[in-house]
Formats: sequence, C-alpha cells, structure tokens
Amino acid sequence: MMKRAAGPYPQPKTNLPQGMKWVRYEEKYLPSYFETLSLAFQNLPGAFVSELAAIHERNQNCKHPVELLLFKNEVIAFVRVEVSEKGGEISALGRHPYYRSMGLGEHILYRGLQILDSENVPAYTLEVAAKNIKAIGLYEQFGLEIHKSFQVYSRIL
Repeated sequence: MMKRAAGPYPQPKTNLPQGMKWVRYEEKYLPSYFETLSLAFQNLPGAFVSELAAIHERNQNCKHPVELLLFKNEVIAFVRVEVSEKGGEISALGRHPYYRSMGLGEHILYRGLQILDSENVPAYTLEVAAKNIKAIGLYEQFGLEIHKSFQVYSRIL
C-alpha cells in the first residue's frame, strides 16, 4: 500500500495525445469500459472484475463515478477514487494493453490526484502489487511512498 507524502506532485510531462479526452462514466460507455477493465487486470494474480451489471450499479450509486479516458469514443483507460471520512483512495486505475508505453500512466494517476485534491482530501492511499516495479516507480515520482506491505494469496481453480 502506498500513501501520499508531503509536497506537490508533478504534472504529466507531455500532453494527452490528440483525440483523447476524459469523461465521467455514463452507461453508454459500459461495454467499452468493461472490456478495458478486464484486459487491464487479466494478468494480475488475484484480480477480480465484477460482472457488467454490478459495475454499472456501482457507478450509478457512488459520489465519484469512474473517470474514463476516451479515444475515438472507446474507453482506453480509467481511474476510480473513493472518498470517506478517513481520507481518500485511488481504488482502481488502468489502461487497455494496446496503449502501453505511451506515457498514459502519468495522466491516469494525475487525474485521480486531481479528483482527490478537488475534494480537499489531505491524505490518500493506493494499493499496488509489489511485483509491479514500473507502477511503483511512477507512483513514487508523484510523491507516494510505500506505507505497508502485506501478502496476498490466490488459488487458481
């Protein structure tokens, strides 16, 4: 688990590529979002993606629906934040595997941090797999520090 350190975080080094834009979740994006969500987590041990209906219901009944990065009206990345009396959390972020190595990670993380800042959340966390060294490096660039480590076990049936 990573936790926000003191100090400002950087803006992404580059602009979003032309034709990409952020939108809030709407039902019309559900199939594309579900595909990207599923592909983003398909190789992550222990990851679980809810069924389509459950994903839609969660986004209909929360203060902060997931933010979606679109390209040509297709969802290519997403970030979800949670805010409570205890603080905030970037609870999910990812992108379609086709869009790897484009520098989108900075934009996805930055978007989540912007949302938390707009809610005046002073402290927030983010969970990441310990083996995801590339993601940890990005998170550290944005002022997140490793706060706690714990074992996660999964069983393939």
